[in-house]
Amino acid sequence: MLNPEENKDSETPDKIVTDYTKTKFLIFYYNPDDKRLWVPKRIKWMGWLLNMGHRYAWLAVIGLLIVLLLIVYLDSRYDFLP
Repeated sequence: MLNPEENKDSETPDKIVTDYTKTKFLIFYYNPDDKRLWVPKRIKWMGWLLNMGHRYAWLAVIGLLIVLLLIVYLDSRYDFLP
């Protein structure tokens, strides 16, 4: 097992997740110092947040939008969904 004193990074994720000063409008998590792209919410069973301060966050958002638009386009053209 890891000793928390040896790994100082083990202290910061809990502190970062519960820090509401790192959120914008209480729904967007923005912390460029946090190296994680997906960050668990404060209440873990509620899911994950995308760290908008991460350099690949906008690529993830654009990728998700492309997938959604592709599904809508294919459904309107080929009527996949009922």
